[in-house]
Amino acid sequence: MEGRLAPNVELLADAVTVIYTVSDIVKSADVSFNILNPLSEDVTVRVAISETDVPAAADFIEGPLVLTANGSILTRSEIKLSAGERFIVIADKAGVTVRVWGTENT
Repeated sequence: MEGRLAPNVELLADAVTVIYTVSDIVKSADVSFNILNPLSEDVTVRVAISETDVPAAADFIEGPLVLTANGSILTRSEIKLSAGERFIVIADKAGVTVRVWGTENT
């Protein structure tokens, strides 16, 4: 599959949110993402790649990172995930949106 890998997600405050999990029927995925702060205040975000729904400290690949108010975007591309790994985002305020796209490799 190529293109959007998961529905767009609006995050809840301080919630560990699994955005996308690489299916066991594929070998790996090349993932890109945008995290948008549309709010009128700054937001702190963290991004993890984990084999479980609750990431360990060593699973975080980004953050804590402040996204400034009114449209700041964090974009990363070509992140390699293996089968069973989860792409997870945490934001300290509700309303931050996440989009994930890429390619699943069979």
